[in-house]
Amino acid sequence: MTSPTIAGAMQRGAMQVRLHLRRLGAVLFALLTAAAPARAEDFALLVGNLGSESFAGKEKAVAGLGALGDTRAVPILQAMTDGRLLRGVDGRVVLSATEGRGTGA
Repeated sequence: MTSPTIAGAMQRGAMQVRLHLRRLGAVLFALLTAAAPARAEDFALLVGNLGSESFAGKEKAVAGLGALGDTRAVPILQAMTDGRLLRGVDGRVVLSATEGRGTGA
């Protein structure tokens, strides 16, 4: 049997652990929600860079998309491999349902 003093100390310790876990959860939530817009901007920028005129620019964009680990990049990179990723005259990158004849991205 534990003494009332030890039981009280254990209870206070458990409360402190729960408090620290809540604080940690709040900090992680704040960090993750703050990083989401930056990742979305990075993703859009990298996809746009797939339309680069230089091979080196495209290579950096592909590596950057891989580093992000965003699953939205998979169909875009597959379209690039299939010749369905096109660059419009305004420089925007678009995916085609079929192989296109525009300026290849």
